[in-house]
Amino acid sequence: MSYHSFYKGKRIPVTGGAGFLGSFLCERLLAQGAEVLCVDNYFTGRRANIAHLFANPMFEALRRVGLEEGLEKTIAYFRQFASG
Repeated sequence: MSYHSFYKGKRIPVTGGAGFLGSFLCERLLAQGAEVLCVDNYFTGRRANIAHLFANPMFEALRRVGLEEGLEKTIAYFRQFASG
């Protein structure tokens, strides 16, 4: 399996996706065919860093949420993959 086909068709959460490095990671994953779920509270990241990605149907960004709500959403997301 090549590096470029590894992410194709997978949904990848990127925490801090609106930050400097996170936004580049989101772009790279999208270019490789991944569906990207960007999670950021915009504390240090900026919406402007990912604004150009909103037109991509494979990109989704969670709205700005507080710590408790963000943790609940993150836990719920990963529980869908837990077995048992």
